[in-house]
Amino acid sequence: MPSPDILSVTSLNTLARDLLEGQFANLNVEGEISNLTQASSGHLYFTLKDAQAQVRAAMFRSRRQSLRLHPVDGMKVQVHGHLSLYTPRGDYQLIVENMVAAGAGDLQAAFIKLKEKLAAEGLFTHKRPLPHLPTHVALITSRQGAVLHDVLSILKRRYPALPVTLMPVLVQGEQAAAMIIHMLNRIHLESGFDVVLICRGGGSMEDLWAFNDEALARAIRACPIPVISAVGHETDFTIADFAADLRAATPSAAAEILSEAALRLHQQLQQLAQRIARPPRQIRDQEQRLDQLQLRLMQAWGHLYRHCKEQIQQYVTRLQSQHPRQQLYRQQEQLDTIFARLKYTLERSLTSRQHAYSILKHRFRSGSTVWRLNRLHENLFHQINQLRSMMPAHLQQARTRLKFLAHRAHIASPLTTLSRGYAILEGPRGIIRQADDVQTGDKILARLHEGSLSLLVLDTEKGNS
Repeated sequence: MPSPDILSVTSLNTLARDLLEGQFANLNVEGEISNLTQASSGHLYFTLKDAQAQVRAAMFRSRRQSLRLHPVDGMKVQVHGHLSLYTPRGDYQLIVENMVAAGAGDLQAAFIKLKEKLAAEGLFTHKRPLPHLPTHVALITSRQGAVLHDVLSILKRRYPALPVTLMPVLVQGEQAAAMIIHMLNRIHLESGFDVVLICRGGGSMEDLWAFNDEALARAIRACPIPVISAVGHETDFTIADFAADLRAATPSAAAEILSEAALRLHQQLQQLAQRIARPPRQIRDQEQRLDQLQLRLMQAWGHLYRHCKEQIQQYVTRLQSQHPRQQLYRQQEQLDTIFARLKYTLERSLTSRQHAYSILKHRFRSGSTVWRLNRLHENLFHQINQLRSMMPAHLQQARTRLKFLAHRAHIASPLTTLSRGYAILEGPRGIIRQADDVQTGDKILARLHEGSLSLLVLDTEKGNS
């Protein structure tokens, strides 16, 4: 019988695993990745090493799915996790729950320090409102990647009349911040824009670090028109987000914000068109709503006109101080083109709605009750004439049919049969059809074509006679 102090190998490894997991449950370890393997199950297996030692590590699929870093062999990382032991082999390993690139903690500290400094200066406090209906967007982003395609696709679908000018820049690396600042400075010299959109896709903190530049934050605040920052994913925050007049969770969300008012106005126009198409008794209400919409459109146009006029005055004042008269002429031509395009769009929309209303009004008048009664009276009169014209033919057809049926009834009549010499015999038990229907001595009645005879049965004979 084995001693109670003797352990099985499984028991030994289980005790060792429980001890490791209890004593080393919250570890932060820095090292270099090597022998990286991704299993078909989605788990990551690798070795974490430094100059003197190494340890096996595993990161399970549930944790890897939320990992924003793309680990490769040779990458220096900081991992958070706990020690465990793989019981079947007796190998102890580091179970990784999170992983960041080495040095990310320093970046975070620098980010917080700069954010607190600029916040103390009040750089993040004064936010300018966005234009209700933007007329020209300056888009600062990279030519490559899906961000540009996504933003332009959403704006084309929701606000196709909105002009967008791409100002291509690098969005990652040492030169990215300087290029973005240069584009913002260009906006000081160029006219026609009323909002700036700075955007790029998601990435690690190192990838987004260009947007944590102090000079870039100050350039955003110095920009003469409102700036929207849409950098990274919803959980990413940069200094540019805090300096901008509005932070969008994603570039797609920023495009939806810019086109929200136009889309809402378009939906209101569609709803109004559907209401105009309702029964005629609602035409008067629809006329009033159309007038209100026309007034709102004219007010919006007037608001845009006044806004653009104020911008022109600002530009004129600035240019008069610098005397760039030729540039002023070009700016005025661009604004005149924008005004003409906006006015043409509004007038065309109003003309279309008025034409649709005229058609509906004409249909209503042509579909009035008196007109329908006249049509019904004409149809009734036409049907009465048709019945009158068809009546003689139907009567003649009925007479012919009646004569035919009377002739057939005459042929099938028993009286016709009696006229040819036949008789109908009736005995005590009814019509006589065979000899068995009477007995000797029965009195029978013979009905002839004219008159009848009383007969006495003297004898009967069965069979054919």
